[in-house]
Amino acid sequence: MNKELLRMEHIITYRSSKKILDDAKLNLFQGELIGITSVNNAGKTALVGGIVGTAPITSGHIYIEEEEVSITSIEEGRKAGIYYFSRHSSLITDFTIWQNFLLGPNPGQIIIKSRDSEAQCREMLELLGIQVNIHEKISTLTQKEKLLVEMARAVYYDAKILVMDDILNTLSATALDEFEMLFQMLCSLHIGIILIDNRIRCLKRYCSRLFVMRSGQTAAVLDKGNMDDNLITALMLGTKPAAKDKPHIPEPLRHNEVLLEMQNIYYQNILRGLSFQVFRNEITGVLNVGTHSGNAVNHLLQGRGKPDSGTLYFRQQPIVLKSAEHAVSTGIASLAEQNAIFPNLTLEENIMFPALKMNSRLYGILNKSELKYCARELMSRYIVDYEGIYISESQIEADIILRWKIYFCRMLSTSPELAVILNPTKSIDSTSKEFLYDDIRSLSGLDTTALIISSNIEELFAVCDRILVVNHGKAEADIRNDDAGREELLYLYRQYLKLM
Repeated sequence: MNKELLRMEHIITYRSSKKILDDAKLNLFQGELIGITSVNNAGKTALVGGIVGTAPITSGHIYIEEEEVSITSIEEGRKAGIYYFSRHSSLITDFTIWQNFLLGPNPGQIIIKSRDSEAQCREMLELLGIQVNIHEKISTLTQKEKLLVEMARAVYYDAKILVMDDILNTLSATALDEFEMLFQMLCSLHIGIILIDNRIRCLKRYCSRLFVMRSGQTAAVLDKGNMDDNLITALMLGTKPAAKDKPHIPEPLRHNEVLLEMQNIYYQNILRGLSFQVFRNEITGVLNVGTHSGNAVNHLLQGRGKPDSGTLYFRQQPIVLKSAEHAVSTGIASLAEQNAIFPNLTLEENIMFPALKMNSRLYGILNKSELKYCARELMSRYIVDYEGIYISESQIEADIILRWKIYFCRMLSTSPELAVILNPTKSIDSTSKEFLYDDIRSLSGLDTTALIISSNIEELFAVCDRILVVNHGKAEADIRNDDAGREELLYLYRQYLKLM
């Protein structure tokens, strides 16, 4: 039996006050290729971040070749023989291939030039089947060639473990065939390989074992003979394995006046003829099968971009949003977590900040006392447990729920007709999610229409009246959120996971 290269046990990781890994585990043997899969934001990248140094663990144990280690930086990970590859190359594009080899993988590591090192560089590239001139600049290489050069450099510096995060889908069918042979050759050198992806079909092709993550935990470890698509997707979603027959498709929910409509929208080669409607006084969900389509919709509704073609309608009138201020003055507000919270302002002033700054319907009309009344009304509804006047920097950093509620109240302070929320509970622990779901559901009682954009199917089930499925820049389904609709939506989502 091959030697165990890596073992991770009882891994817990916090980011700020959010627990992103909860008793997760992983192990890898010499010459083994394993996969890690999950839906988005379930912990797969965070788990390997504990060994590559991008997300140091809070507690738990990591063993490299049976020796317990602590890895807190990328440099420490590489010293342990662990190399991480993502879509963003670590190579210096203005340098040649050989110069990148001479620099070494760690900052400040420089190898003295010699004919021997040049010959070794060539030999390593030939070993991996890379047909390039070592004096070519990195900027002239294809994406696949850059990845191969990075991998060759890692092997040159005695890599033990190669971690590849969300890279397979960037490769052509021919390249995937070539990588199958490359992986076999690397495993024959006793190198362990970890592939991270949510595309089941790609992982099954290469992996001897598959680790399935869900909600920050290792839900299952499957060997080659048990990698059934229905079982994998059920483990990813926390549902029962799907029946083979397609369920009945319910009729989509239709009522109320149309408040927002996107009609045949094309945008930055991300949205490709996207069309959908949002009805007044409903909470509409957008299930973002990838991540880019939802971000693109959010950008357009924040006025951060303009459609390349197609028409955006609001209150049945065509509009082009030119800025965030323009969006707010039109009646569209987004929950913007990137905005700062100011310790030198009171809680009331922090909440009313966007209303004073942007909302032309309020600015200059409501006086200070009216604004304070509005802020207190929001606080009494959503921030009932906070008693202070000011918020300290330590509280801002530590209390993620308080931050979210301030952002939520800020959004409502502008009296929007449409509230847009992207990934509402992405940074929230599972215990606290229900409180935030209650806040979102309360929007219906405020006569505020909501558009919830998320890749997390569970949070859409928790708050939405109807759910649109957006895949590859197009709306592919419009389903009401009832028992029959959920069954259909789970069926569709499983198919996407299998095909990706």
